[in-house]
Amino acid sequence: MSTTTSQAPKQYRNPSLTTDAIVVRSRQQTTTDQKEGFEILLIKRKNDPFKGHYAFPGGFVDYGEDPEKGVLRELKEETNLTGEPLVHLIAVQGDPNRDKRKHVVTIAYAVQVSSEHLKELQFGDDAADAGFFPLNSVLSNENNEYDLAFDHREILNKYYQWFNEKGQKLLFNSSK
Repeated sequence: MSTTTSQAPKQYRNPSLTTDAIVVRSRQQTTTDQKEGFEILLIKRKNDPFKGHYAFPGGFVDYGEDPEKGVLRELKEETNLTGEPLVHLIAVQGDPNRDKRKHVVTIAYAVQVSSEHLKELQFGDDAADAGFFPLNSVLSNENNEYDLAFDHREILNKYYQWFNEKGQKLLFNSSK
């Protein structure tokens, strides 16, 4: 005869999930000396970790929320911008040390915002500021002017590769 003992259910430690929105707009040529280019949306973080650093708008996915809806919600909360429902997956980053608070996995999406909604930009929620910055300057970070939070520099490099290969055509219907 065997005896059974009741065991407590096994406890699992799971990472948290965040999303990051990468929004780029076309910069209009203002003089004949200036090359047409693109600008990228960054927020300045209001809270630790990485308080005062630049980052993509984003944050934690709510329980029961689809990450694609979560990225649009976070974009709206932090920048007042309304993203289009069609988002493009850029990266999934899950290094257990990417966030000092705990193990956090992020899903980074390219998000399109229509030109009429771009005028509504204003920071809020976890953002101390928000604005568009020259994409090439943020990429090169020549003067260490754009100190990005978390692993957002790595995500930016992945985005730029995607942007050059297919993103410009998808987002801007360019002939490149």
